[in-house]
Amino acid sequence: MRRLTIRNIGPISKADIEITPWVIIVGGNASGKTIISTIHYLTLFQSAPSMPWRINLGTIRAGVQETSISVKELIEENRELFKQLLTNEIRRLFNAEPHGLVKIGEDEGRIEVITDSLVLSVIIDRRGNAVGFDVNGDRKLSVIIEYAKSNYTQCISSGVVEDGQYRVSVMGSNTDCAAHIIGSYVLSRAFGDTWSPAAFLATERIAILALHPGIMRLILTPEPVTISKPLPLLMDFLRWIAPGEYREELSGLTITYQPSAITIRSGGGNIPPSLVSTGIYQAFAIEAVARNPIVRTMIIEEPEINLHADAEIRMVRYLASIRDKNMFVTTHSEWMVMGIAHELNRQGRLKDLRIYEIRNGNVVEVPIGKNGEVEALETITPVREEYLREIIEEVLSNEQGNNH
Repeated sequence: MRRLTIRNIGPISKADIEITPWVIIVGGNASGKTIISTIHYLTLFQSAPSMPWRINLGTIRAGVQETSISVKELIEENRELFKQLLTNEIRRLFNAEPHGLVKIGEDEGRIEVITDSLVLSVIIDRRGNAVGFDVNGDRKLSVIIEYAKSNYTQCISSGVVEDGQYRVSVMGSNTDCAAHIIGSYVLSRAFGDTWSPAAFLATERIAILALHPGIMRLILTPEPVTISKPLPLLMDFLRWIAPGEYREELSGLTITYQPSAITIRSGGGNIPPSLVSTGIYQAFAIEAVARNPIVRTMIIEEPEINLHADAEIRMVRYLASIRDKNMFVTTHSEWMVMGIAHELNRQGRLKDLRIYEIRNGNVVEVPIGKNGEVEALETITPVREEYLREIIEEVLSNEQGNNH
């Protein structure tokens, strides 16, 4: 179980969101959709760097042994380090100082992450530009440590997940560095291990793929789950696209993706990447990330943007067909909302879906009927109906005038 509660962050006054295998957030421009999706990404702590965490590992002997790490003890023993991590991640992901996230007119903002056994409360103080936190409950994670004692004065460690178990290999005259890598692993699993790793796709900005050669001079892809060089959130999706050849489903184009270049073919000939539409690039990015077996969650912003109506419906069907990922989608489109509900109902997965709408700063759950019918979206349906009514009345009025 994972829930997010948000109070007075950006334009969001109040939100209480249950994170299920399928979540859709609906809202207008600048309503706070990206803030919610970024908070979901941030609180997975999948990018927690290796830091000098203090962990009581007891006596580590040469050979293989298993130990249990308390999440609460890890955070409490490293309060300043954890506070530094929160502050740095807020700056990196939001490209803003923490106090800038607090709703205008409020003194503080709050974020809570609630799991079956842990509650993390993050408090952001506007006046002091400070980040504080409380942690309640506890969870213990098992770690296998393989220690090869040597005369090296430097401690060397590496970690890998094998069959759901975290294994750390350590070599040196001491095991101090083991705590550094173990701490980062424990945090990346503590608040949502079934959701991590997550890929963030800011779909409306994926046109940057057209600038791919220049961008790739700065980025190595793909990167392992433990990120040694955190990327701006805008570029997060690039590290989850493995080099290779892809057939893009919506257009039928063949796209060959390499760290140095993108090649696009249609039939027997190549197409200059600059002539390919933004909609195709964003569809390719979504499909390529979806094929990465490592990714457990896809956080997608506005997948319908830049797509024609027929392509939007095909995108709905494609997203609903993904069964091995958790999906967290923001949208302006009622077709996206209705379509996903309809497709999941056909698959018998309607229970996995939660739909939320941002209404005047409050995030409200939208009821879903037993057959997948969705209640009218207040930020979309009435606006369109009113405009349609205006058009019809004007047309009828003009017709009556012409008849006279």
